[in-house]
Amino acid sequence: MGHKMAWAVGAVVWLWSASALAAKPNTTDGSPILPISAAQAGSKMGQAVLVDFKVRSTQTRTDGYGAYVLHSETSARAPNNLSIVIDARAADIYSRLGIFDPASYFFGKRIRVAGVVSTWDGQVQILVGDPVQIEVLR
Repeated sequence: MGHKMAWAVGAVVWLWSASALAAKPNTTDGSPILPISAAQAGSKMGQAVLVDFKVRSTQTRTDGYGAYVLHSETSARAPNNLSIVIDARAADIYSRLGIFDPASYFFGKRIRVAGVVSTWDGQVQILVGDPVQIEVLR
């Protein structure tokens, strides 16, 4: 299979997986997980959630972690901000899909993120280790 064909198949599988993840996650009792707002995420600490929001600001981490951060608010320190941290492993997968700067790619887009809510340095966040955790909404 040629490089372009392999990339196209990989992209289709990734898009299908992201849609399936966002459409079918279930709780332990089998009921679907419904999307919440970024502001609600702080009350779901340690829980698996789906969060829908528009990316209002971004940053590229330069501290050696190779991470990109997507924020639900224009200020990362805003009280209701949710930070989506795309780790180096996910960033590498994005680059193989042709997305070399996830911060620029997602800025201004409405996204749905699947993951576990946690905090770091007092900020509510969801860590993304695989691109299937983020879906761009229309």
